Order: sequence, then structure tokens, then C-alpha cells
Amino acid sequence: MHLVNSMTNKRIYYIGFSQGTQAALAALSEGNLVDIVEKVALLAPIAYVSHIYTPIGVAAVVLHLDKVFKALRLHSFSAKTKTGQKYIDLICKTAKLRCYEDLASAFTGMNCCINNSRIAFYSKYETQATSTKNLIHLAQLYRKKTFQKYDYGETENNRKYNSRYPPAYNLSRVPTQNLLLANGAKDALANVVDVERLKLKLLPGYRFLFKPTYAHLDFILAYNCKQEVYDHVMAFFSE
Repeated sequence: MHLVNSMTNKRIYYIGFSQGTQAALAALSEGNLVDIVEKVALLAPIAYVSHIYTPIGVAAVVLHLDKVFKALRLHSFSAKTKTGQKYIDLICKTAKLRCYEDLASAFTGMNCCINNSRIAFYSKYETQATSTKNLIHLAQLYRKKTFQKYDYGETENNRKYNSRYPPAYNLSRVPTQNLLLANGAKDALANVVDVERLKLKLLPGYRFLFKPTYAHLDFILAYNCKQEVYDHVMAFFSE
């Protein structure tokens, strides 16, 4: 965003989805990006994750795969590599899932409005690789039931944070006058309970778009997401 701002000399209109919302909330809560961002739209917003109920997500936490990754010093994870497929097979077997029929839905939960004939095409590109540190952090947030920085352990926490424990992000510092949140009632990752908790932590002033039939991936792949979501986002940006 800083590059775009420096090249255009214009303030940024930011649209985040899923973990893209988490990154924005973390940055804005610490005063970062505030001076270059004009408006922010967060689709399927994630801060708290203690109520996720996706099949793979819950199974991974129960199996403590984050601790396995850390012990084995695995730095990245992809469901498309042999190592990744081994762990996916373990998760799916444990959860009694037929994951590879629709791997994306196994990660994110069932969605209402995705064209089933396109699932094979989407599966060619999803899911994307991620760092295991990212997955470990998500597992920490699930277990701690808070929105905080990465827990490195007491010694490293003291060095990085001057505290035994990682500090929580202060969401009351997020500017809300130019903020839009969009959430779906069926979202298994950005669960409505967790999103309500996020809303309570934010100051008043934000807009909220609620889609009763939408789940997680509907916000980017639904056949009707232009009319149901994007038109609202663009109208918000144009105000």
C-alpha cells in the first residue's frame, strides 16, 4: 500500500478478505496505514477465531498440527505438496471427511452460492501455500480466545514485547468512520459470534453489511457476489 500511495500520491481504498482483514485490523490498531488509507472494506472479517467450525480447521487444532509443524521445523505448508497431502490425509481421516471432492469447502465450510460446475477449476488454484508460522498463530488465537500477537514463548516474548505474554491488539484504536464490515450468517471461519465480539471491541461509526445466506468463500466466488456485496462496497467507496 505504501508503494501505491507513493506512486500515485493518493490515499488507498482497501478491500480485505479473510486473513486480509486480520492483517488490516492489526495494522490499523497500531496506527499503521492510517495516514494513507481513505476507506476500508473488510469481507468475512477475522480477528477472533474461537468459534470456527470448519472441518479441517477444527481437526487441525485438535490434532495440534501447529505443534507438529513447529517441532519438525516446517516453514511452509501447501495442500498440493506431498508433505501437505500427508497431513491433509491425516486430518481428513481423523474427521472422517472426503476432502478431495471439494478441498476448498473442507478448509472453509460449505458455501451457498458457488457454481458447483466450477469447483474443479477452483481446486486447481486453491488452497494456496502459507507459512506454518501463520497456521501456528491461528491455532494460538483459537486456543487463547483472543486477538493477540504471535506467541514466541516467554523468553522471546520478553525480548520482542517486553512482556512474558504477547500483547493483544487494541481494536478500539481502529478508525471506524470510514470502515465497512461484511459478514455472512453461514460463515464457518468468520463466525457470527466472533464477528459480534469484534464489533463490540470497535468504536461506533462503522457500516455493517449482513448476508443471511453467505458463507466464507461466497464473498469472493459466489455467482451473485457483485450484486450482493461488491455493489455495496463500491457505493460505500463512492460516498
